[in-house]
Amino acid sequence: MKLKDIKGIGPKKIQYLHEMNIYNVDDLINYLPRKYEDRSRLVEVVNLTDEMKSYCELTIDKINKTY
Repeated sequence: MKLKDIKGIGPKKIQYLHEMNIYNVDDLINYLPRKYEDRSRLVEVVNLTDEMKSYCELTIDKINKTY
C-alpha cells in the first residue's frame, strides 16, 4: 500500500513525511520519534519555574471586556 492510498494523507502530508524519510507504509509503521513529551503529570501554574517545560491544564472562569 502506498502512502497516497491512506485516507487523510494528501500531497502536502506526503511531502512532510518524505522530509522525515518516510516513503512507504512500512517506514510509517516503524517510525520512532526523536523525543517524547510526558503530558501525564499536570503541574499547577503557581509551581512552575522558568527552567521547567510542563503541561498545564487551565480553566478560564471570567473574562473582563474593556471597551
